[in-house]
Amino acid sequence: MIKYLKHSRINKEKWDETIKNSQFPVVYAMSWYLDRVCPGWEALVDRNYRSVFPLTRNRKFGIHYLYQPFFTQQLGLFSTKKNADLKDFIDKIPAKYKFVQISLNESNLLPEGNWKKNVNQTFHLDLDQDIDGIREAYSENTKRNLKKAQKHELKVIRNDRFSDLIRLFRENRGGELKDLKDRHFIMLLDIMEESHRRDLGCAYSVYTEKGEYCAGAFFLESFDRFIFLFSATDSTARKNGAMPALIDHFIKQHCNRKVILDFEGSNLRNLVRFYSGFGAKPVYYNGLIINRLPKAIRWLKQGANE
Repeated sequence: MIKYLKHSRINKEKWDETIKNSQFPVVYAMSWYLDRVCPGWEALVDRNYRSVFPLTRNRKFGIHYLYQPFFTQQLGLFSTKKNADLKDFIDKIPAKYKFVQISLNESNLLPEGNWKKNVNQTFHLDLDQDIDGIREAYSENTKRNLKKAQKHELKVIRNDRFSDLIRLFRENRGGELKDLKDRHFIMLLDIMEESHRRDLGCAYSVYTEKGEYCAGAFFLESFDRFIFLFSATDSTARKNGAMPALIDHFIKQHCNRKVILDFEGSNLRNLVRFYSGFGAKPVYYNGLIINRLPKAIRWLKQGANE
């Protein structure tokens, strides 16, 4: 029996145990992470928490909807059972949610139904070999960028001053991404600091030969993987190979382990080329879209998205 639970009724201890023991354990679905990306999140839970489905909800203009929070790549159904039925959970999404646009996870096979789906991709690099073996699969372009970084005598170090990384991003790309507001950067800093307290997060910085901070990235450890959660570069880094040098440094630090580096993927051609340049392979997961909006509002929303 699947129950709809408001936030105050969720047993987070049982919830987290289910995520940890599910067929696709991932940090995005842990209660501490959901508390930060979607305060007041709700849930669908079956008997004894053997299967759970987070409802990342919001309300706008009086309309309740489900959305995919920033810095949260995959959610959906998490189960300790092999035969958990995703359709049963989708059908139990409360009718009050008039619009649903969320990403499921890699283990969720989305059946046909009264909904739409889209296909997203991420890129995975297996770190279970030595650095020389991994580097052999680098593209020629990646190898050229690493030689360029070496020529510029870049220095890569671990640097957990997360606010500096966010500031670098905002000073260089912040104005380009209108959807990212102040509250999202506050949320991101909270995620970074909390994951660091839990020994799950770390950041690396790249400095030029003059000691100038030009690139940085934050990695989040999530069970069997490291997630390339957030990065930033300035105009200098785009010319001196700083980000390839940072990622290569991280790979060297963490190779020979049964873990994956998850680049968090993209459908953008330039990013596909960049991630695959390290030998990473595409992995696909589905997005779920349900539109129960009144026709007039539905028409306005469709027009706004064109």
